[in-house]
Amino acid sequence: MQTSLLPPSASQFEKDLENAVRIRPRLEKEINDDLGQNVSMLFAPLFWNYKECPEKYLPFLAWSLGVDIWQDDWSEEQKRQTIETWLKIRARRGTRFSIEKALEALNIEADITEWFEDSDAIERYNFDVTIFLDQQPEDITTDLFRRIERIVERLKPIRSAVGYNVGVRIKSKTFGVATARPFKTVELSAIL
Repeated sequence: MQTSLLPPSASQFEKDLENAVRIRPRLEKEINDDLGQNVSMLFAPLFWNYKECPEKYLPFLAWSLGVDIWQDDWSEEQKRQTIETWLKIRARRGTRFSIEKALEALNIEADITEWFEDSDAIERYNFDVTIFLDQQPEDITTDLFRRIERIVERLKPIRSAVGYNVGVRIKSKTFGVATARPFKTVELSAIL
């Protein structure tokens, strides 16, 4: 018995499309079982609301909204926060605001200095990102730096080059005289 209604000369795309249409009822049944109610998969507002979407389907929602920054090992709260932040910064991609908000969503404290704020040290149309850590700058992991670099590269203006600095902010509750150094610069090229 033939299981396909397509002619033998059908393209691979047509065969894949037929297969996708064939599995849709099974997929809808799985989703309905997960939610405990009858929901149409294509028109369910539940799936387009990041606050109500079941955690299992958050990666699909993020993908459909074009979220560039995603990690499967994040907590559910962080995934929802990332989608919310992305909705705010999506229209402002290529701006300082978008980079600051993306790093803020990842709980990374950073200062951005653009070329017109320090024209002596920074070349025209470039900017520096200073990342502040709770631990010593020498303890920055390659994975953390690459994640930050990936975020900045995806959100920065295309024409701009970026320089990175790592620092430690020293907070003191001392009421006497104290000296503090605002940050320590570390050359990151040795880490890569």
